[in-house]
Amino acid sequence: ARAAVRAELGLPADALLVGRFGRNAAMKDHPTGLAALAEVCAQRPEVHCLWAGTGLTADEEPFAGFLRGHPELAARFHFLGERRDLPRLTAALDLALSCSAFGEGFPNVVGEAMACAVPVVATDVGDSAWVLGDAGRVVPAGDAAVIARACLDLLAEPAERLRALGAAGRERIAAHFDIGHILEDYTHLLLPACDDTRDFSGLAAVDVSSFGETPSIFPSIEIWPTANSPPDLDS
Repeated sequence: ARAAVRAELGLPADALLVGRFGRNAAMKDHPTGLAALAEVCAQRPEVHCLWAGTGLTADEEPFAGFLRGHPELAARFHFLGERRDLPRLTAALDLALSCSAFGEGFPNVVGEAMACAVPVVATDVGDSAWVLGDAGRVVPAGDAAVIARACLDLLAEPAERLRALGAAGRERIAAHFDIGHILEDYTHLLLPACDDTRDFSGLAAVDVSSFGETPSIFPSIEIWPTANSPPDLDS
């Protein structure tokens, strides 16, 4: 996925790719994310920024206004709009950003990046800090300078350190947010509250193998067997 996505975008094979995925909505605070990644690009000329999601196109605001104000970054900010291959795009990233200002519960993009063994910088909104654990950086919402600093700090880490951080994130997802674990937790939580006359043995004995060999915490968050190498995504 890494080489294929860079080739698709016409980028050098060694380009650093930072991704911000999510729909165009006020809660996602794209203006702050744009400002933060503009600073990252100013300090790291090999960085390119990838934006994907509904309404994330160069002719939509706030992205059109950003490009008018930063024409020098037009070749380094890639607005792809809605895509159906987010697992492939996510697996190609060096760093994922979640810069939401409010309204998050369980931020899927954080879990999806972690499942791909991609380090994450996330704002402290909703359950982001709890989901991320020690597998990235948690920063205050709305502060572009602090977000940029966190991104730059991670990108300055040795490649082995970033790989280890990504692997830790993937291990955390598998250990705590796999569908089998979630099913077990809900079973233990809900069964004691149910009417004792009901037969819930079938629920307690659900065969999670029906979810496939690599179960997911949500349909969109796959636990892939090899870090940064999801199956069949280069085809």
